[in-house]
Amino acid sequence: MAQITSSGGGAGAEPESTRICAPDLDDFSQKLTADDARSLVDMLKLAVAKRAGERGKEALTDVLTALGKTYPQVGKRKPTPVCF
Repeated sequence: MAQITSSGGGAGAEPESTRICAPDLDDFSQKLTADDARSLVDMLKLAVAKRAGERGKEALTDVLTALGKTYPQVGKRKPTPVCF
């Protein structure tokens, strides 16, 4: 099971001056890290296999796309080979 973690406090815990300006990300998504993106990719794999609800694939794709635009290191990770 994937678990999303964040080193930040609750909503509003960060001063406005340290928050990232990411118009595509909501307050929760701005707290996600590159490590969290890997977990989201695993969840996206489940969504593609139709195991994450009707809008799972679209929702995860939107968040991952926004994370990739905001954090360049998210898009630079080497893909992990998947064995079936």
